Amino acid sequence: MNHYQRYFVIAATLMLILLVVGCGPKDPVPPPEPPPVPPPVPENHAPVAYAPFTTTMDFSSGSRVDYDLRYRLHGCNAAGNPTSATGARDPDGDPLEYKVDCKWTVFDRERKKINGIWLSFPKDDRGEQLAIVTFFVGWEKLNPPYSFAPKCMTDEVAKGCGPVITPESFTYSVRDGKGATASHTVIP
Repeated sequence: MNHYQRYFVIAATLMLILLVVGCGPKDPVPPPEPPPVPPPVPENHAPVAYAPFTTTMDFSSGSRVDYDLRYRLHGCNAAGNPTSATGARDPDGDPLEYKVDCKWTVFDRERKKINGIWLSFPKDDRGEQLAIVTFFVGWEKLNPPYSFAPKCMTDEVAKGCGPVITPESFTYSVRDGKGATASHTVIP
C-alpha cells in the first residue's frame, strides 16, 4: 500500500468513527419544565340554617308571625358556651342570599312579597343584613293587611285571613356567593 492509500484509509476510518460516535459528548436535552402548580383553592363550607327566631306562640288564622333569620346564639351551659342557635350563618363569612317558601304571603321590611325569590336584605350600621320576615297566617294576597314594622314582639291579628285547618310549613333557604346552600323548615 502506498503512502496515499494509507492516508486515505486512515482518513476514511476517522470519518467513519466520527460519523458513528459523533464529535464528542453532547449535552442531553433537558426535560421540559413542569407546569406551575396553581395555589390551593380554599374549601368552601356550606352555610348553616337553624330554626328562625320568633316569639310568636299563636299560629291561628290572622296571627302575625315575624321570623328573624339572622344568626344568634342563645342560652349558656355551665362552661359558658351557647346551648342553641337560630337563624343562618356562613362558616367562611361569605355574604348570604335568602329565599322563603310558604303558602302564606311573606313580606320583607318594605312590606313587599318575597316568596320564592333569592334576595339580599339591606344592612344595618354594623353591616349585618336585616333578615327579618313577616307573614300573617292565612294571608295569601299581594299586599299586607295593614302597615307594619317588622319586630319580634307582637300580639297583632289581621282581619280577612283565610281559615287555617292544618299548619302550613315555612321554609327558608340560604346560599353563599359560591352556590352552596342550606335550608330549614318550620311546621308550627
